Amino acid sequence: MPAAWRRPRSGASLCITKARYATMIVRAECGQLCLTEQTEHARMAAELVGWWGGVCAPVEPADAVKLAVALHDAGWAEVDASPQVNPDTGRPYSFLDIPQDVHVAAHTRTVRRARQADPYAGLLTSLHSAGLYRNRYGHLPHIAQRPVAPQWREAVDRFLAEQDAVQEELTAALRPDPAVLWTHYRWFQLWDMLSLYSCMFSPGDTPDTLLCTVPRAPGGADITFYLQGSDAGFSVDPWPFTEDRIVLRWAARILPDRPYRSDAELQDAYARASVVQQEIVLHPR
Repeated sequence: MPAAWRRPRSGASLCITKARYATMIVRAECGQLCLTEQTEHARMAAELVGWWGGVCAPVEPADAVKLAVALHDAGWAEVDASPQVNPDTGRPYSFLDIPQDVHVAAHTRTVRRARQADPYAGLLTSLHSAGLYRNRYGHLPHIAQRPVAPQWREAVDRFLAEQDAVQEELTAALRPDPAVLWTHYRWFQLWDMLSLYSCMFSPGDTPDTLLCTVPRAPGGADITFYLQGSDAGFSVDPWPFTEDRIVLRWAARILPDRPYRSDAELQDAYARASVVQQEIVLHPR
């Protein structure tokens, strides 16, 4: 994790294994890969919406925002169901290094499904998906954007043009308050990052880590949130939820951390892999 992600007052260093080679989210530990599908991560992120409050205003309209977060990786279901081997590593491709035409196709499906479910969810999901290629509109400067490889530039540009059209159409139809829309977008990034970190990192290897800065309320002052590992799980500071503590649970599959010779071998291993329930506790500092 880049040093810029750490809380400025912390001198702790980070030593953690973060696998970069699966379409789903992967934690590599003790010779094994713990794989979490993107849709499972998104479901967990949406649970955080229901507990939101604390130092920030409640979410309104809660149902549409929660739906957007729940569906924000829906287009990855097909990719995660048939993982492919990265020939450079012998491991499954990561959403971080998967070819970008696959990436934009997954997010195109995501936006279409979210829009079919609810127009406001579609608008938020389109902003989120396009924001991955637009430095998240400057709201998460500590997170580096993946460069676009020259061979995928045309596909990415076409995807962004399509999302511009989606956003223009939905904005004209819904006429949302810009302050509310962009507050929802920024809260969305925090829920997404917190769910990802819960899946990817071990609490014992996580020092003070910057999550993101978001408004307390639409038009309100900004507040910065940090994550830190503890004996109990992860502390979030300040505490943004209405519950005293939160237990996140999700399903993952366990595979040997070794090279795979073909897509068929990997997919067979994935289909046979044990499904293991994972759990993490979030709590105030």
